[in-house]
Amino acid sequence: MIIGYNDISLKQTRYYQDAYAEGQQEGRQEECISLVMRLLKRKFGIQIQFDQSQLQALPVEKLEDLTEAILDFTVVSDLTKWLRLQIAEIKRV
Repeated sequence: MIIGYNDISLKQTRYYQDAYAEGQQEGRQEECISLVMRLLKRKFGIQIQFDQSQLQALPVEKLEDLTEAILDFTVVSDLTKWLRLQIAEIKRV
């Protein structure tokens, strides 16, 4: 018996579910990065120039932590220190 398209919904396949979850995670990460950039601009009054690939290297949970940490930053170098520590922690794991 040949399984027809109607017998298995595409949305029920493991491939679809994995791809969908990955897309959701990437969307959350992009939104977090956008929020971080807006918060930094608001906090320091300037568009901060730095390598955003550092933010892209962070998981969503760390980006969420960063949104809270920004509230405690007093100078832009606090961001650099925070990022350096987080990236070092990720590399150790």
